[in-house]
Amino acid sequence: MLRSIHKASSTLLIFRKTLGFYSLRLIPCLGYANNSHTKFHDIASLSTPSLQHTQPRFYSTLKKKSIFISHNVRLLCLDRKLDDAFEMYKTSPDSIGASYIINSLVQYGHPNAMELAFEVYSVLVESKNKISSLVVSYLMGLSLVYNNPQKVLDLYEHFENYSIPLDKSCFSFLCQASSMTPSGVTVAKRLVTQFDSLPFKPDLIHCQNLLTAFSSDSKFNEEIFTLMPYMQNNDFLTTESLVQISKICSSDVNSLKTFFDNIKDTPFIKKTEVFTSLIDSLLKFDLVDTLVSYLTHNPPLAHLVLLQCLMSGQQQRGYKIFTELKKQPEFQNSTRAYTYAAGLCETLEQASQLYDEIVEKGFQTHPSIKEQVLKMFVRCGDNAKAIQLLSEYIQDNPNLPKSLYREAIEACGNLKDGARVEAIQKQMTSVYSLDVALANQLMNAYTKCDRGSKALEIFHSLPSLDLAPKNETFACAIDACSNIGDVQQAENLYKTVESKRHKGTQTAMIHMYAKNGLELKALELYDGMVKKGMQLNEATFLGALIACDKLLNYNKAKEVHYQILKNNLGSSEKLKIALLRVYVRSDKYQSIQELLEGENLEDLTPNASNFTRLLMICGISGDVTQGERIYQKFIESKGVLDDTMVNSLMYMYNNNYMPKKALEIFQQSQQSSHPITPTHHTILQLITAHSLSGNFEQAEKIHQENLKKLGKEKSLFALMTIQRANKSIEAIDSFLEMINKNPHVPKSLYHTAITNCTISNKIKKGEEIHRIVKANNIEIDSTLAYRLMTLYEKSGQYNKVLEIFYETHEKGRATLEESEKALIACGKLKSSYDALSVHKKVQELNFELSLHKTISAMYNMCK
Repeated sequence: MLRSIHKASSTLLIFRKTLGFYSLRLIPCLGYANNSHTKFHDIASLSTPSLQHTQPRFYSTLKKKSIFISHNVRLLCLDRKLDDAFEMYKTSPDSIGASYIINSLVQYGHPNAMELAFEVYSVLVESKNKISSLVVSYLMGLSLVYNNPQKVLDLYEHFENYSIPLDKSCFSFLCQASSMTPSGVTVAKRLVTQFDSLPFKPDLIHCQNLLTAFSSDSKFNEEIFTLMPYMQNNDFLTTESLVQISKICSSDVNSLKTFFDNIKDTPFIKKTEVFTSLIDSLLKFDLVDTLVSYLTHNPPLAHLVLLQCLMSGQQQRGYKIFTELKKQPEFQNSTRAYTYAAGLCETLEQASQLYDEIVEKGFQTHPSIKEQVLKMFVRCGDNAKAIQLLSEYIQDNPNLPKSLYREAIEACGNLKDGARVEAIQKQMTSVYSLDVALANQLMNAYTKCDRGSKALEIFHSLPSLDLAPKNETFACAIDACSNIGDVQQAENLYKTVESKRHKGTQTAMIHMYAKNGLELKALELYDGMVKKGMQLNEATFLGALIACDKLLNYNKAKEVHYQILKNNLGSSEKLKIALLRVYVRSDKYQSIQELLEGENLEDLTPNASNFTRLLMICGISGDVTQGERIYQKFIESKGVLDDTMVNSLMYMYNNNYMPKKALEIFQQSQQSSHPITPTHHTILQLITAHSLSGNFEQAEKIHQENLKKLGKEKSLFALMTIQRANKSIEAIDSFLEMINKNPHVPKSLYHTAITNCTISNKIKKGEEIHRIVKANNIEIDSTLAYRLMTLYEKSGQYNKVLEIFYETHEKGRATLEESEKALIACGKLKSSYDALSVHKKVQELNFELSLHKTISAMYNMCK
């Protein structure tokens, strides 16, 4: 029994629901029912001859209406004779026959349903007969089932070209297709302009699909402001749709302002998701004035803006908004606003000014402000102020929140003040029991203070406190092992958690290997993390670059640089400094220029970290004039010296034999309004400066006064620095005594000892150190190899120079400097065979040898 269907949209819903399962049941009168007044009873059971003889008038009507052909097409389709059906259909194409065939192609799961369906449609188009919207909607639905939205969009032109009425079903398919492909935005724009002329009312789903289409376009489309009022008038606007509109408008500043004006007086503005999205866009265009004028009378939203700036890393704009808001009476006594402002401060000058205001208003005792103020001073580099504030807080109330103790522990660690860390630990544990998080923080602080043994004591005490170490705890313990040079213990700890493949412990091992002369193992572990597709962080890349720097492996550093950019960490100051160090030492000035491209010294903010890397380049490359200009710019910008900046300046002057300048910098840092607390790096630079100045008594005095702070190994390093300048060998004897008992000491001590032997011409002592290194299978890093080659070069033992080069090359660790020394040794030995061998190995390493040194070596061979 067939029934006429007068609503094509109802039929289409049935089609969409069942099409994916190939179970469509097409009603035969579709497309004809709207203009038919005859009721047909069981037309499928009638045969064509019986109609002709028994009901001639009815037969004539059917033939006139082309139902005769369509009926036979249907019967053939029911018998699955689709080829015959198609041939009959071609004799008199119409929309009804086309519908039957397209339906059957889908129902029977024909493998080429799409291709054949469009062929059926092409025949109908060529016949110039009327095309029903139902046929087009069937084709659109079929195209979407086969995930081909472009076919749907291509059919849109046919509505105008062939006068096909655009019904709701086709409109739905077009909206859906436009949201599925970037090219759909063109159709979406035209659909929006047709809203007023449509015979039906677009619903919420239509509008949401059109919004999605606009969202995929990188350009702003003004049709959004036709769609938005329609959605608002019909209660279609939702939080999600407003967030979408906000993002669409974010590509055009004027549109963004219009959108903001349209919703600022509506309840939607108070929706957190909407307002947060809008704030991001407004801040991107630096529309601070627009925001402030609105927020002045909306304190809750103002607080939300400050929090959003804090969370999204837009400190500079956030602090600017706060500066304007605090002028208004509503915000002058808002502790919440000042709490957020403390988190937004970027410079020590801002921090000091804000703290003075907080004290003036009496907010300094507010619990949330206390914590943020401590964090503020730690972040801005005034760790001493943070510790001073903690001492004041403890006097008022020893039962401070754990968070305040944690900030103070971090500050002491930054200051490398182990004694204060210990004092705070004692005070804190008298109030709170030690937990794993506090243990981790204490271990990190002690390691920063070069008290790795103390950090390991805490780690080994955890089981007795019924505390189970976490992965982060093992990472802290590995860092502590690295600090004291205990490779074996670090590897044992790592084996305990290796199966978990924790990023923190793997990163700690990379740093441990890189800092203890096992650079190849560090890079091997790093490569493994990259191959596994792990999301690497700043610390992981930093460890890999330390290894590259020690190996002077420029090519590997470039690989690491690529991964850094791939992980969106190209703006990291620490990574830039590490990369620059490798590039400068490798004489790759083009890479330096690429790294600093787009940066202007005049635009740098008064933050020490922005200048440190530039000073480092000047220190290594010997460009003191440029370094002084950078320092002058830093002073003019009212930057505050921190220990990193002071150490970089002193290193630059010491490295270029200008010790008096280094001492002047230190004096300036002590006379400033925020004097730095000397770290062990500062003390070593002071000792170096006095030694280079010939003031050995003062150098020795500083050394003796800081024995405890330096520790045994760094103390010996300082002593060798003094005696190297004084051409004394007492420290070398002390070093030999130390390594005979325990040869596993930091490589920096070996480096300095060999240099001392070379300068003081104590070649035998240097050879003895070399023998101990080989006997204990201590890996020779690139720096030690170079210094040993220099020692043997000075004594004329060129065969040993080549021997070290071949050993390092075999392990893949030969550097450019070692290669050049090896080539010069070949020239001294007049060995063309060795020269060719060295040159071949250099080519394998892709090094560019200095033309001057190559010519010099060739000249020596020819003499």
